[in-house]
Amino acid sequence: MNHNSLRLLIAAALAFAAPFGAHAVDGTNVNGVTWAHSYEGDVMPSANSPALTESGTFAGSTDGNILTITSGYAQLLGGVGNANWDGSSVTGSTFEVRMRVTSQTSTFGGFFEIGNQIGYAGLAVATNYVQVNGGGGNPIRFLDATAFHTYRMTITNNVVRFYIDGDTNYLGNFTLAGGAYNAFDFGYGTGSAAGASQYDYVRWTNEGAFPVPEPSVLWLAGPVLLLGLAERRRAV
Repeated sequence: MNHNSLRLLIAAALAFAAPFGAHAVDGTNVNGVTWAHSYEGDVMPSANSPALTESGTFAGSTDGNILTITSGYAQLLGGVGNANWDGSSVTGSTFEVRMRVTSQTSTFGGFFEIGNQIGYAGLAVATNYVQVNGGGGNPIRFLDATAFHTYRMTITNNVVRFYIDGDTNYLGNFTLAGGAYNAFDFGYGTGSAAGASQYDYVRWTNEGAFPVPEPSVLWLAGPVLLLGLAERRRAV
């Protein structure tokens, strides 16, 4: 095999392997477990199944793909009260939201929050950072939150972790704290969270707490071996 043919073979191997090696946020499942429930931004929250309540002087619209909320918030009450959601089970729950803030008139422009019989925790989103609200402090990660990002939250034994854009380095360990209520909500809050935010989807499952998986490096083995063979042949 000549050098040009070998180079083409290596390039083909890399092109084939890259989709399997690069980690991407999967919109349909987590670690092979299908999301049990979802809200998609192509309908109004109240038209979803399960239906979400449009609360807090709700004002929003959808363009058939993305939901924009300029006042109030979407909320799912009840229906979430089980051992996994309420933090008493090691099985746990997983939530994921893809959203962005388009304007900000107070400290934050939007939020995503989960609460149960024990307390609550969530992410408050400003235009240039996100902040965790809940027991265990209020860490901040700086980013351009006017662009869409994917935020994942896992709950196990009342411990909450947040992941951003498929990064395996989660944003702290937190415990649910504060007033107890059995719901999750997202949108434009009151007081410190005021502005406009957009939502592509919100998905959740009570089948387990699924952290962002570590990226696989095994896909590199074939291309690396081919590259080594090419260098060996060149040396000869």
